[in-house]
Amino acid sequence: MRLQKSLPATLSVLMLIVGGSAAGANADDLAGVGDSVAAQIAEVAPEVGALVPPSPEAGSLVAVSDDVVVTAPKDGVGSVELRSSTVGTLDASLPNQANQDAPVVASDGTVVYSGETSSTALQVLTAGDVRLQSISENEGAPSRYSYEFSDFVDLVLRGDGGAGITERTQSGSVVKYGEIDAPWAFDASGTPVQTYYLVEGNLLTQVIITDPGTTYPVIADPKLTLGKRIYWSLTRTEQRYFGTTGSVAAAAYLCGQTVGPGCAAASAAAAGIGLCLSDRGGLCPTSAPWLQVGFPDGFPAQMWPGPSLACLKTV
Repeated sequence: MRLQKSLPATLSVLMLIVGGSAAGANADDLAGVGDSVAAQIAEVAPEVGALVPPSPEAGSLVAVSDDVVVTAPKDGVGSVELRSSTVGTLDASLPNQANQDAPVVASDGTVVYSGETSSTALQVLTAGDVRLQSISENEGAPSRYSYEFSDFVDLVLRGDGGAGITERTQSGSVVKYGEIDAPWAFDASGTPVQTYYLVEGNLLTQVIITDPGTTYPVIADPKLTLGKRIYWSLTRTEQRYFGTTGSVAAAAYLCGQTVGPGCAAASAAAAGIGLCLSDRGGLCPTSAPWLQVGFPDGFPAQMWPGPSLACLKTV
């Protein structure tokens, strides 16, 4: 599926969980497993406030908020689907260490997929973010956990170790659908464990480096935040054009780089890019000559100050 290119609302969540119960386990046992994993997470993970708890509805477990539907897979080999009427649809697979049993739901709303030596936990936050956590139970657990996103996106590492969820359009602009926070990992004693992300196309891999002093379980967490922005990268010649031409001509230029709602956003942004260039002291330096201009897809002129500006070495 492809994301629809329109302005997202503040993320809020409707979560549908297609489930059942694991064969041979009673309800109390399943609840105990979920609560145990949720307690392990709460003990060491950064505080994020309340979760969006699922509740039964038409054979599913549903947590309701404004616009986004987060569908948990029916077993540990599926993908989490994030769907919004304004943003579109984005998928993220679970690490392949989880088994094929249906998930269990902890009393705090954490959805848990168990594996042989590790578990995966899905949490939807009231602010609209989604946490996909790996729980390494012992030394036999994997050191790498991979999440494959929708095939139309590219993941781009940031300087802080996190990643952007992006797509490069045919016109050369870049659409960013969201962010993945910088990685973290803690052992059972609350001691930080070395970790980092690797990205290859649409595949995110969290690498966890333990040592003989690590106390298990180890909790690690990619956190996803959706929020759509469109970016253009301008050469120094194009920057000079924006600094000297009128806003109408500048808007026409940006509209030539995109279509649809993005063109409306370009028209709104173009009037102020020259002013922003002036405020930041002129053109980007030759050491970082590309000016990246970013703003929400479809934003109106009254949402000024509009675009974000950054000078980049390469694009």
